[in-house]
Amino acid sequence: MNEADGPGWIDTAGRAARQRLLDGHDRVVIGHGDWLPDNLRWRGSQLLVAYDWDSLIADSEAVIAGLAAAIYPGLATVAETRDFLSAYAAARKRPFSSGELQRCWAAGVWTRAFDAKNQHAAGQPIISLTQGEADERLRWAGLR
Repeated sequence: MNEADGPGWIDTAGRAARQRLLDGHDRVVIGHGDWLPDNLRWRGSQLLVAYDWDSLIADSEAVIAGLAAAIYPGLATVAETRDFLSAYAAARKRPFSSGELQRCWAAGVWTRAFDAKNQHAAGQPIISLTQGEADERLRWAGLR
């Protein structure tokens, strides 16, 4: 994707998010990296199972939660992302630190920018991220 010409705002957002992710030194954990609704089964508000474990990743909890928050329950809005991260912190019974929360948001920007760049490179409409949304998410990541 680095070689594909594309809107500069996507590259700028992706680079900024990547830098924020590299700034963190959190403990690595193992988690599910593909929280698309088809990969999950729920009973009410209780998660029963996560499928598609070829999407297993090892990264910080903040990155794993941030990826999930940006794509669940589809292309999450900024408000849905914020709600997801709040619910996640409540479930783990510990708030995210300021740096962790910024990395959560940066992870979401990075994955959405990657998808947007991929859509552009394939000649498809860019639906994964708008420039305005990228700016707002980058603000939450402490990058604007």
